[in-house]
Amino acid sequence: MEKPAIQELSDYFLRYVSQVKETNLLNALVDQHIQFITFLKLIPADKENFAYAHEKWTLKELLQHIIDTERVFAYRALCFSRQHDIPQPGFDQDLFVVNSNANKRLMNDLIQEFDVVRQSSIALYKSFDDEQINRKGIASDREATPLILGFAIVGHCTHHHKIIIEKYL
Repeated sequence: MEKPAIQELSDYFLRYVSQVKETNLLNALVDQHIQFITFLKLIPADKENFAYAHEKWTLKELLQHIIDTERVFAYRALCFSRQHDIPQPGFDQDLFVVNSNANKRLMNDLIQEFDVVRQSSIALYKSFDDEQINRKGIASDREATPLILGFAIVGHCTHHHKIIIEKYL
């Protein structure tokens, strides 16, 4: 489960995959899992409902976005691995956030949800053989594979981790 070559990636996936330093997907998923949860638990309570600008997501909403995106990417990976040849549509991230009720939830519950979703993603990726992880499909009008989507999961989380540090804390 080695990192895909740059030339295999659309610009959309490149922006996330390029942020992943680890070259082994399972190692990247596991390492980030522990590190991100540890980081989240250190965030002061007064920052949980903070948004750095008008009409920007709160920290809780951002965490829910990370969770929702991982679920969507993992589902797409599952579909491709099982040769479900129907193109996977995009999703409206703003609509998902508005309807998530993230700000009404406890931060610890969101952290637990991230934990469970990541454990599920790790289990899914452990189940893939070489053929399954490299099966191609279409997601949001872009060609991808479960391997690309897995690295995108890690890179998307990394991208938002940096935003939390830069704009929320």
